[in-house]
Amino acid sequence: MKFLQSKKSKGCQLIYSLTTPYPSKEPGQKLDPVKNQVVMDRNRIARKIMEENDIPVIDLYGLMEPELEKYSGSKGNVHYNNEGYERLAKQISNEILKRIQK
Repeated sequence: MKFLQSKKSKGCQLIYSLTTPYPSKEPGQKLDPVKNQVVMDRNRIARKIMEENDIPVIDLYGLMEPELEKYSGSKGNVHYNNEGYERLAKQISNEILKRIQK
């Protein structure tokens, strides 16, 4: 964080986005128990570091997890369909616009 903060352009603000959920390929199982736990652990650590450095966090995990199946490209695919990418882009752009319009 110290490196990123020292290298950012004058007047720029860092914003961090949490990683999205890791879906399961198994029928009847929404999230991959092993791979998604890694995502959750990393997101928890990242959130803590960002909070310690006063860097805003965009929670893409929380955005996508409730309706993961609706936005996934296919069962178990970490990539999204067009609607999913539009949802992510809208959330990210809204968060950025909130900060630059202050």
